[in-house]
Amino acid sequence: MKSSSDQLWSITSCRLQIILLLMFCYFISSLIVVNFALNLTCMVVERPSNASKAMLNPKCQRSVNRTHHSYGGTLNWSRHDEDLLLSATSWGSLVAQLPSMLISRQFQSKNVLFVVICLHVIFNVLIPLCATHIGLIAVFCLRVLIGVAHSFIDVAIFCLIDKWFPSSERSTALAIFSIGGQVSGIVGGPITAQICASSLGWQANYYLTSFLGAIFCICWFLFSAESPQQCKRIKQGELEYLTENVHVEEKTKRPVPYIPLLTSLATWAQFIIQVAAGLAQSTTQSYLPSFYKEVVLISVIMNGYFIAIPNVFSFIVRLSWSIGVDRLKRKSVISNTLSVKVSQGISSYCMSIFFIVLAFFIDCTDPYAALIISSLIASCQALESAGYQTKSLTAMSMFWAQSARLSTPYIVGALRKNNLHGWRNVFLMVSIVNTIGGTAYLTMGSGEEQEWAKISENEDKFTKL
Repeated sequence: MKSSSDQLWSITSCRLQIILLLMFCYFISSLIVVNFALNLTCMVVERPSNASKAMLNPKCQRSVNRTHHSYGGTLNWSRHDEDLLLSATSWGSLVAQLPSMLISRQFQSKNVLFVVICLHVIFNVLIPLCATHIGLIAVFCLRVLIGVAHSFIDVAIFCLIDKWFPSSERSTALAIFSIGGQVSGIVGGPITAQICASSLGWQANYYLTSFLGAIFCICWFLFSAESPQQCKRIKQGELEYLTENVHVEEKTKRPVPYIPLLTSLATWAQFIIQVAAGLAQSTTQSYLPSFYKEVVLISVIMNGYFIAIPNVFSFIVRLSWSIGVDRLKRKSVISNTLSVKVSQGISSYCMSIFFIVLAFFIDCTDPYAALIISSLIASCQALESAGYQTKSLTAMSMFWAQSARLSTPYIVGALRKNNLHGWRNVFLMVSIVNTIGGTAYLTMGSGEEQEWAKISENEDKFTKL
């Protein structure tokens, strides 16, 4: 039994402090990367065609009149320009995916995180200046550079979690740090919307997020540690517990078993679910604000809250489900494979159903129905923290995920075009892909370490912290 000094949920727990800092990191990066979609609706001059087409439904007349004037906007960018900007960070992340893996192995993860968040801050604070005085291409380049920096975050965080947490706590650790994304949506959406609607204008959103990023850099510089051994504040009991239970592979050059890896069903299950999850996540994060604006016809203030409320449900589901699954695994009630398959199966199939509902039954006549369905979709996505996300991401699987995110703006642009009914095609496509991904993971996925990934006894590659 653990003593009080090695409990995760203790005010003196160093690993809890580290994961909370990582949550703050994810919060900041999500504000900078994801909230761009909502802010973009305020940056661009309202297109009259959207409102006129929506007015074909007489029930939406008042909503059109109210919505048309609430977003403002000063930049004459086309829908194609918006899709281009929404794809920019994915371009950067995709290009830098492999270099980020290689570079991260050469430097301490805590230093990598510090540098990349500093870069987030610098590039982000330049966006208003470039948007108003230089143009679209300059903003696109800055967003690409943010994507390059962002590609290092997941790699560094997963490395730190591997060094700080035993396998029995890993799902909880993943859930805690990723909650930063939900928190950014909970507070970021309303704040972004309020600032957009105020006299400060959309530019102030970039200055605020950059300021918060600078605060994180200071906190991380002062309080972070690469491993328990390097943490000066750690208690002896916690250090002994982690030394006994956490094992980290040494950074030795071991040949990658490409043939067994690429012929493994579990590998392809991971690749397929990465594509499905990446497509769904990119669609909800990047395009729901536009869907609310163009189809549901809500004001910018309501749009902010419609982005925030689903994240509240995601926050609750992600934390409670992951803690529950970890407890069941510790008690040997369920295996690793069963836990990830149940979590991912519920997530994928239920999400597919709710996207169909969003496609066929949601319009401007009942905005709160859109909020309910969006909240259910967010809750389903939260279950992924105990599903496919429990396995450490490799460069290959992250490449597939980034490819899906990169393709989303182009797929959505082709399906949506200038027709409001095109949103139905978008959500049906996401539903079908998630059904395929969930089925592939249930039939081929695994929560256990694969034979080709194991290190033989004579290699002696493992060391204890």
